[in-house]
Amino acid sequence: ERIWTAYTLSVCADYMRYRWYPDSEITMMNRYFFSYSPKRSLFRNGMSRLWWIGHLTYDSSRVNNKFELTEFVCKKQDHINLLLDINFGNNPDILRATVQALIDAENNSIELSTFIAAPLTIGLITYSKEILEILFPSSEIRIGSALLSLLAPAIILSSFLLIVNNALEAGGRVRAPLISMSMGCIVKIFISILLIKNPSFGISGAPIGTVLSYLTALIISIIIYRVEYDRNIAVTRGFSTSMIISIFSILSSRPIYNLLLLKLNKLPSLLIMIFFCAVSYFGLYLIYALIKGKGQLKVAKYTNFDMRNCKLET
Repeated sequence: ERIWTAYTLSVCADYMRYRWYPDSEITMMNRYFFSYSPKRSLFRNGMSRLWWIGHLTYDSSRVNNKFELTEFVCKKQDHINLLLDINFGNNPDILRATVQALIDAENNSIELSTFIAAPLTIGLITYSKEILEILFPSSEIRIGSALLSLLAPAIILSSFLLIVNNALEAGGRVRAPLISMSMGCIVKIFISILLIKNPSFGISGAPIGTVLSYLTALIISIIIYRVEYDRNIAVTRGFSTSMIISIFSILSSRPIYNLLLLKLNKLPSLLIMIFFCAVSYFGLYLIYALIKGKGQLKVAKYTNFDMRNCKLET
C-alpha cells in the first residue's frame, strides 16, 4: 500500500494529476490512497490498477506479443470496468480466455461478413439482368443490369466499413468514422461528376463513384485503426476463400439455369438457381472448413502443439 501511495504522490504525480485530478476529497481518497478493502483498493488506486491490469492480462505463452490482451483491454475503458472490476476478473485464466474470445469475435465478424457478402456480390454481378427482369419489366433492363453489376462490389466494401467503424466507435474514436465517411463523400462527388461528364462513362460514373467512395472511406478507417491501436484489423480474413467458392458456385449454376429456362418460366428458374447456389456454396465451404481443420491438427501433430490446452509442450 505504501509503495503505491508513494508512486501516486511522488514518482507519478504528474500522471495522476492528468488522469485523476484531485478535485475532491473522494477522488483523493479513492485514487491516491487505499480507502477500500485491500483487493478493491488495488483496482481503484490510480497506479496500482495499472499494474493489476497488466498482471492479469499479460500472457507469457504468446510468441509474437505477450501484451496483446493488455492492449485490447486498454483500448476501451468499458473493457476495464466490465472485465476487471468484478470478482471473476481476478482469475487470470478466466479473464484471458474472455478477452481472447472478444478478440476472436472482432476478427470473426470480418470473416462472417465476407461469408455473407461475397455470394451476394458475385450473384448480383452474374444475374443482375435476370433479377431486374423479374422485378422491373422494362426495355431499360440492359442499362440497369450493367449499373447494378458495377455497384455490386459496394456490398462487400460497405460491410467491411461498417465493422471497422463500429470497432473505432467502440474504442472511443467516435470522430474517426465521421472523417472517413466525409472523405468518401468528397471522393463520391468528385469522381461521379468527373466520370458522368465523360461520354465514355456517362451514367456508369455514378456507381463507380459510389464504389470508390466506400473504398476510400474503408482505407482511411483502417489507417486510423492501425495508428490508434497499433494493430491490424483482419479485413481480408477469409476474403479469398469466400470469393473463390462464390465464383465457382454461381458460375457453375449458369448452365443449370439455362436448362431450367427450357421447361420453366424465369421466376421459378431463378428461384431454383438461387437455391442451387446456396446449397453449393454452403457445401463447398463446409468441405473447406473440414479440410482446414484436419490440416491444423496435422500441423499441431508435427510441431508438438497441444490443441486442447493451446500451449507448446516443453
